Amino acid sequence: MNEDMKKVFSDFKLYKKVDENIIDKYKDIVGKDVVEIWEKYGFGSAFNGYFKIINPDDYQELLEETYIMPFDDIPVFITGMGDIITCNSRGSFTILDYRHQRLEILWTGKEIEWNYFMDEDYNEEYFQWNPYFEAVKKYGEPQYNECFGYEPLLSLGGKESIENLKKMNFEVHITIMGEIQGILSC
Repeated sequence: MNEDMKKVFSDFKLYKKVDENIIDKYKDIVGKDVVEIWEKYGFGSAFNGYFKIINPDDYQELLEETYIMPFDDIPVFITGMGDIITCNSRGSFTILDYRHQRLEILWTGKEIEWNYFMDEDYNEEYFQWNPYFEAVKKYGEPQYNECFGYEPLLSLGGKESIENLKKMNFEVHITIMGEIQGILSC
């Protein structure tokens, strides 16, 4: 395990252990980094609740309802801002940023570049996680099944300000964004 990965997981909170069947089912798609997370940590949250490790089986239907998938994407992470991070058999990790209605490839080769979590420029361009950490200071860390969401949605004229962020169930929030804004596609 590299040092940056240790930093990301230094505050890990376990939600549930990963069943061996899940690892066997997805190991060829997600690669060794995700398998290592599942085996060492399980499902839970890290990095002040921003990085949520999820069971793909629990959120595959949500993904299929909100994203036109060009490949066989599976959801592996959800962010504290309600983004889904997928992996596919081509080895690409893609962030589905519903609030800005965009997608970005984060990593390729089935490898997670942990140092990117520490790179301000990368975070601003790809994760676009601001104002997540400021919101945690003001409102507290979201629970495992929660994220921060803008109210009203940015697509409905909401302002991208900390005052408009609320904690909400991420599955409900992503579903509502998909229904109002339409399905994300490449």
